[in-house]
Amino acid sequence: MVILATPPGFRPQHLKAAVAAGKHIFCEKPMATDAPGVRSVMASVAEAKRKSSRWWPDFAGATIIRAARCSNGFTKAPSASSAPFMGLINTSPVKPMPPASARKPGTSDVEWQLRNWYNFVWLCGDSLVEQAVHSVDKIAWAMKDVPPLKAVAVGGRQIPAQRREHL
Repeated sequence: MVILATPPGFRPQHLKAAVAAGKHIFCEKPMATDAPGVRSVMASVAEAKRKSSRWWPDFAGATIIRAARCSNGFTKAPSASSAPFMGLINTSPVKPMPPASARKPGTSDVEWQLRNWYNFVWLCGDSLVEQAVHSVDKIAWAMKDVPPLKAVAVGGRQIPAQRREHL
């Protein structure tokens, strides 16, 4: 069994290697940080499905929506859904970037980025990818993975995470 809980920037390569090794895999969300990573994950998942007779397409999902679906007994997907993600607006960043003075002498750029991976897009995909993906997953699960006819988003990120402390 392989549990992929590294920064998301590494997950496509790790998933590909775990599938090639024939391992059972649990991969945290998000599975990738960019379009090439997503395509790699999709190819790895297709390969895993091809190799395995024990694929659980409904396993990944949101416990809140799952519990609501089970307790309310509805069998059809809802016609609309909303998932406000207020955490990014009303609170400080998940893991604020430390000041440059906190960097120990001799620390390489890569080590600094790995230790502060929430603040580097190549490693986390930004806080919307890293955190709001859970809201997208809840909606997808509730909609039984039927793609929406349209989607509307509001908001934005005008202030980088390391400069949001004053909000």
